[in-house]
Amino acid sequence: MSEKNLNKVKRKKEERLGFNWFFWLSFVVLMIPVCYFLYLLYQASQESNVPILGDRIKDSIIYNIKDEDLSSINSQVTQLDGVEKVEVNLSVETLRILVDYDDTYTKDQYKQLCTDIYQIVDGQIPVATYFTRDGDFKQYDLEIVVYDNMELEDVRIATIYKTSNMESYKYQDYSEPIDSDLAYQLTHPQEDDVDANSAGNYWDGGGNE
Repeated sequence: MSEKNLNKVKRKKEERLGFNWFFWLSFVVLMIPVCYFLYLLYQASQESNVPILGDRIKDSIIYNIKDEDLSSINSQVTQLDGVEKVEVNLSVETLRILVDYDDTYTKDQYKQLCTDIYQIVDGQIPVATYFTRDGDFKQYDLEIVVYDNMELEDVRIATIYKTSNMESYKYQDYSEPIDSDLAYQLTHPQEDDVDANSAGNYWDGGGNE
């Protein structure tokens, strides 16, 4: 083979090799953002059912509630009479205790149960320390919810709640309205309309006479 032909073959090989390097380099550059995007999609799919808990007072807590504290509270509350189901969770710096209670118990028993749960929490993680503001440090909030059968029309729900800014907790029974007169007006609007119409008809009759 002549020297001229050898040079042509070498040039063709070099051109072919150069083209391959360009192709693979371009492929790698394109795949980097594609792989990153696929990774983000995978992470999003894995966390799709995970709530966003937030850290509103992340840097303001000096006494931290531990997992073993939550487990102990759950175990102690479960052992109380009348308790059918317990859920204890700590999210958005609020300790929430949800308790499904016996449907046949009275409102006084519901209030007593809320108080008993509060005392269990106070015994495990003292309220004065973990749920009370300490100077510039804002601690956790506490929410205890006791309810009976949620499928009942007259479901009973009672709560004890305390924010770190409150000196003491507040108890509220949502089954009993604070303003009974206002509650009656809101739940019986038709009766008010009937009374108003009756009064109007009576007045018209008197005017015609």
